[in-house]
Amino acid sequence: MKQYILYLVILIIGWFIGFTIRIKNKKYDPEKSYLSIRILLVLTVLVLLVLGIYALHLHDSSIQIGELIKIGTGGSVVIAILYSIMTYELNIKKNALDHRVRKGASTYSAASDWHKAPMIDYARISAKFLESPTYALLKTDIPNFFIEFAKDENIDQRKSLISILNYFETISVANNSEIMDDIFVQKYFKSIFYEYYDNYIVFINVRRKVKTKETIWIEFTNLVEQWKKQEN
Repeated sequence: MKQYILYLVILIIGWFIGFTIRIKNKKYDPEKSYLSIRILLVLTVLVLLVLGIYALHLHDSSIQIGELIKIGTGGSVVIAILYSIMTYELNIKKNALDHRVRKGASTYSAASDWHKAPMIDYARISAKFLESPTYALLKTDIPNFFIEFAKDENIDQRKSLISILNYFETISVANNSEIMDDIFVQKYFKSIFYEYYDNYIVFINVRRKVKTKETIWIEFTNLVEQWKKQEN
């Protein structure tokens, strides 16, 4: 019975020390600092175990050496369990941190690409295209728009628009797959996505019908519609 009480005391003390260290070190680097904390905790509990066994022997000298060894072994198991719990918690935190870092890096890279060639050139061409008579047909005469848009003189406009929509689709797929940071993507790209969605949703829908493929740029349009729904 006494050895079980000792195990319980070790477990409570170990938990208390670990919890106290965690409260006082909320901003520690888990990869650099947590190992030393675990070692300190294990050594502390190990010392307490040895002292507990010694005190138990002094209190009751009739206890056999074999019994003390069993108590020590049981205490070691308790220490191993405490260490495993802390290691498991560290791994969870480290994986979560690594995931956030990867999401942040990929999001920043995608956002930076928008301001680099060739995307910045595509955006400039598309912005100029909005002022052209050909684009005006998209609002008034859709069949003639596609006729004019298919002409060789509009090859740069076609390339720019399709490249931009493909770029938006890639970002949307990554965002919806949690590869990118959703909050960052929404704050950075929402106004840009809204502009292209509103200006070219008719073009997108007609292209889907012509190609008989409803999934063309579907991740992009679904993401914009989701954002708009959240605002209502």
